[in-house]
Amino acid sequence: MDRVSLFLAIIGLIVGPLAGSAQAQDDLPAPLGEPRIGELVTVDGYTMRIHCVGAHPDRPTVIFDAGAGATGLVWYYLQQQLADEARSCSYDRAGNGWSEARPEARTIDQINTELDALLRAAGEDGPYLLVAHSLMGLSIPVFAADHLDAVVGVVLVDPTPVDPLPQPNPLQMLTLAPLMNMIGSPEIQEQAFDMQLAQIAERFADEPDLEAVLAAARAGAQYTVGMDEGAEFRAGSEETAARLEAALTALRGTSFVIITAGAQLEADIEPMLGLLDVTDEMAPSLTTLRGYFADTAETAAASHARAAERAAGEQVFAPNSGHSVMFYEPEIILGVIRDILADG
Repeated sequence: MDRVSLFLAIIGLIVGPLAGSAQAQDDLPAPLGEPRIGELVTVDGYTMRIHCVGAHPDRPTVIFDAGAGATGLVWYYLQQQLADEARSCSYDRAGNGWSEARPEARTIDQINTELDALLRAAGEDGPYLLVAHSLMGLSIPVFAADHLDAVVGVVLVDPTPVDPLPQPNPLQMLTLAPLMNMIGSPEIQEQAFDMQLAQIAERFADEPDLEAVLAAARAGAQYTVGMDEGAEFRAGSEETAARLEAALTALRGTSFVIITAGAQLEADIEPMLGLLDVTDEMAPSLTTLRGYFADTAETAAASHARAAERAAGEQVFAPNSGHSVMFYEPEIILGVIRDILADG
């Protein structure tokens, strides 16, 4: 499960860029065993989990790619909703969830090569409508540009901005230190994750396989792999920006939509802050944190707009969503997908 909406949104954006290198490649996480949802496919000697539903050979297949460190089960609800309209597949990247870790660096090219090989091994031919969340918004456009003949559209769900996000200055970091020490405690991390699980359980209470999804959420988060992906993708670097801009330009003529979360502070950060025992002396820390996330949200929205314009696409806002739009307002994502399928 992608914890970014309650924990990594804070730790990843503030601490992550300052945290240094990713884990050593010889310290690889173990896969979770046999999945209850989906199947294991062998790709170049390594097993990867893929979950495909629906049988509509006359329509493009929707391929879902989860955010950093997340299992593809974050897309489970959307796949169920689309099953009568289109075939869709979600998967776990190497080292996430039930997919076996690989020693290769988690670069954009490596991850895209593995996705291509997985789809071939699973017999999932194009055309594809590609849907990616968060950090994978940097890799999927490159994949699409490399497979133009097989791609009818790209939907990026609150993607990591190509432009550098504002970073706290030394004074802000000093002001934030007491608050970040509290947020970084294992107790608060666990409470935040439990709170997110409760929100998911309430939101999708009628889903027959909810318990399997929640069990996967508890066991499936591979935060270290997510950090590896983030480090290797080099979000905000000139090299990554140039590659993404070239890919976006190549996608002109292909349906392209960016969905921007419109309420990360209210939906993601404030619930986390509600778990803290904040004293009056920490008021400056709260003010700094809220201001930082307001600036970050503004920068991200503007970056999304520029990316959509470069691809001759469209920006859509999810006004009541935190970062994980698939949990807050899944109907917005479904609407965008259905519009592209109807046009295709």
